Amino acid sequence: MSSRFATTESSAVAYARLTARLEARIVALEGARNLANASIDGGALPIYDAGGNLQVTVGQQPDGTYGQQNYSTLPPPVPAAPTVTPFAGGLTVGYFGTTTDGAPWPLDFARIEVHLSTEEVFTPSEATQIGMWANHRGGVLPVTGLTPGTTYYARVVAVNTSTLQSEPSTVASGTPTTVLTEADLELLDQAIADVVENLDVKTGTYYENVTAGDPSPIGT
Repeated sequence: MSSRFATTESSAVAYARLTARLEARIVALEGARNLANASIDGGALPIYDAGGNLQVTVGQQPDGTYGQQNYSTLPPPVPAAPTVTPFAGGLTVGYFGTTTDGAPWPLDFARIEVHLSTEEVFTPSEATQIGMWANHRGGVLPVTGLTPGTTYYARVVAVNTSTLQSEPSTVASGTPTTVLTEADLELLDQAIADVVENLDVKTGTYYENVTAGDPSPIGT
C-alpha cells in the first residue's frame, strides 16, 4: 500500500509541476509581442482605418515590387495662386508653399504640378503641365519659347502619394514681352548712333539732315 501511495503522490507532484510550467509559458506568451518573430512571405500586410477603408499596404505590391502603397481617399489641400513674372519671350512661374486656407501639408504629399494655358478658364491636364516641384515649398520655374504679346494663365495643383489631386489654384496671368531680333538691335544701335552724332550736348538741340554750315534744329 505504501509503495502505491508513494507512486500516486509522485505522479501528482509531477503533474502539478507540469501544470505550473504550462501556466508560466502561457503568461509569457500573453505578455510577448504578437509579431515579434512573425514575417510576411510573398504577400502584403493591409492596414485599414476605423471605418474599414484600406489606407496602406506594406509588402509585395501588385507590380511585383516591395514597399509601401498608400490608398488615401483624402485629396491634398488647395495650393494658393502662383506668381507670374514676364520677361522677353517667356514667363517665370513661382510658388512658395502656402495653401488657400492655411492648412498644413499632409505627410502623404507627393508634388506640386505647374500648368499653363492661353485660356483663362482651363482644367489642368497632362497637356497643360509644364513642370513640377517634388516638395511643397515650390520654387521658381522659368518658361521660355512663349509668344510675345500673348497672355498666358498659370495654375498649380497638389498631388499626394495616392495620386489624388487637389482642386486647382486660382489663376495668375502674364504676357511675355517682345523679343528683339538681331536686325532690330542693329536698327536700334544705328538710331542711337544717329541721335548721338546730331545732338548738341551743350544746348540739348537735335539737328536733322545736318549739312556743312546749314544745321536745321528740330527740337530740344
